[in-house]
Amino acid sequence: MASEKPCLDIAVVGREDSGKSSVVRQLLLSAGEVDDETWDFITNSCQGSGKEYAELAWICDTLEDERENDCSTNITIRTFETSNYKVVLTGLSSRSSQIRVKSAVVGLCAAECALVVVPADEDEFTVNFAKAGQLREHCLLAQTLGVTSVIVAINTMDTCGWSQDSFDQTEHEMERFLRRIGFRDDSFTIVPVSAMQKENITTAVETASWYHGPTLIEAIDSVKRSKPVCRLGSSTSLRVAIQDVRQVPSAGKVAIARVISGTLVLGMSVTVFPTEDTFEIYSLESFGEAIDQALPGMIVAFTPSDDSLALRRGHIISAAEEPAVGCQSFVALFYSSHPGKIHNDYTPVVHCGTARVPCRFELLQTLNPRNGRIEEGDPEYVPRQGAAIVKMVNQKPMYVDSRQESPVFSRLVIRDNGRTVGTGGVKSVEPRVAPIWNSRAQIRVSTWSKP
Repeated sequence: MASEKPCLDIAVVGREDSGKSSVVRQLLLSAGEVDDETWDFITNSCQGSGKEYAELAWICDTLEDERENDCSTNITIRTFETSNYKVVLTGLSSRSSQIRVKSAVVGLCAAECALVVVPADEDEFTVNFAKAGQLREHCLLAQTLGVTSVIVAINTMDTCGWSQDSFDQTEHEMERFLRRIGFRDDSFTIVPVSAMQKENITTAVETASWYHGPTLIEAIDSVKRSKPVCRLGSSTSLRVAIQDVRQVPSAGKVAIARVISGTLVLGMSVTVFPTEDTFEIYSLESFGEAIDQALPGMIVAFTPSDDSLALRRGHIISAAEEPAVGCQSFVALFYSSHPGKIHNDYTPVVHCGTARVPCRFELLQTLNPRNGRIEEGDPEYVPRQGAAIVKMVNQKPMYVDSRQESPVFSRLVIRDNGRTVGTGGVKSVEPRVAPIWNSRAQIRVSTWSKP
């Protein structure tokens, strides 16, 4: 029977080796999401491989290369229940720095809360928190992509003897940084934990009499959810963003996706953007449970009626009678974090939702980043740490939308050469001419022309 508790979407972010996997697995174990038979099998497998230390990680690291290399390579989605919520945890890939950021964008684009895992060790935290590290980038992505709450888990507290000084120093740095990038004091909580020792996950730690705050599970249970209309927009048109596609021997092609707006119904006819293929929803599940329909915010797995279709991350599913239409270009408010100046015809990769597309910049105005006032029209360049109104011309088919209609498809992350060089938000969209539907021949005629 489906849980009647509201869903809370949490994306788990942090640098490699910060203990993200251990924290997630400990939460699942504490909530009873791993049965004794599965746990015994994992324990025996770890002992047989000489990797007793990896027992927690192997709960979700099911692929052979993940277990062999001690590194998560897939986006992992798991659920557990607290007193107030059915929590949907999205664990992100640790395979490489670029892939970590790409998966962070996918995981954070519709999440309400970010669980940021940082190490308690001063030297390790310094490496994480440095400008070249990814901790700052992940937190900035969370703020840009609309995350409203942050829980910072300071992990491996047992390695410093649950030192209050170590905790206070890390807490001070994180508080100051989160405030600076736009999070209010009541929107984040900082919790010390030791995932390997199962300390302060569900029960208070006895060896730290100085700490009187919540456990990690209590911090999750006290998160204040935003209103769905504020988080997902007012659009009623069906828009489903594909996060991953897998080939399952018993089921064929299975797409993992999130419903952004509208209602996805079993058996309905849908269209894929940008390929414009049409198929029917053959089966529909949510975390292993067969369902008849999926509402906004839900993560689902579905199989298409045609197994030969080319589905991939970044594609948008919409109703066949109201297909998603891409854009020729769009105007966006852009905040630069590029180390140099940005000129016309600059073409970075723009992430929007689960898709990423190269876009060419046409500079319209530069703004004062403090108050938003126009400084110059038709500028020659955008200065370092500057702001601008930019026309972005997508070099491949792309779907974006206004903030009012769909905040998820209006938030932009701009990356170039393996680093984030800016963030932005869509102000207006120039749609491409809608595809023509020939109902008699059952053929879609697209007016999209390759640049």
